[in-house]
Amino acid sequence: MIISVAHQKGGVGKTTLLYNLAAIIKPDLIIDLDPHDGLTILNRLRDQQYNVASAKTDKELIGLIKEYQDKTVMIDCGGFDSGVNRIAVAASNVTIVPIQYESMTERVGLNGYTKVLSEISENVNRDITAHVLYYRQNSARKDFSDTDSFIERSKHLSKFTNVLPGRAEYNNALNKHHAVVEHTTTRGSRAARELHAFVDELLTIASIDS
Repeated sequence: MIISVAHQKGGVGKTTLLYNLAAIIKPDLIIDLDPHDGLTILNRLRDQQYNVASAKTDKELIGLIKEYQDKTVMIDCGGFDSGVNRIAVAASNVTIVPIQYESMTERVGLNGYTKVLSEISENVNRDITAHVLYYRQNSARKDFSDTDSFIERSKHLSKFTNVLPGRAEYNNALNKHHAVVEHTTTRGSRAARELHAFVDELLTIASIDS
């Protein structure tokens, strides 16, 4: 099973999202495609480190995917469009696309990403569907109808039922080099419960798409 977190736009929270998801999913391997090595750097600060490998070329990525075939792999894609990121998305059972609803620039970026997904689909001769996650938005927001309508009209997008609002517990745990479900002061928090619920939905989709 391969789960990627991807978006051609930077700053949407891909790395910290994967960092927190990995604490529950416990992948056999995390592949860091970000040229800034954000996940790799965060991992070095952990007491119990994830198994993280950096891949910057198509050959390196394909080699790691083959080596960990039939195992659980998570991929942190960089915030840009590239051949290596496209290979990651094409190889994934589920691609998570985090967006912050309030940001118009992120909705514009999502529109651009659908074109990338369309091109990947043409290259591999099958329809690629990425799953949008409303992430780090104001916890009071309940109406996502504008973006929901756009997603429903898109051939290459779906969306998760669960959302992950921005909550202080994520930063509190990260400052202690933990995921929100790991640190003693945050593991019982609402943020942790929301993350567990999201992972349940994510793994259900992954099992269907595998």
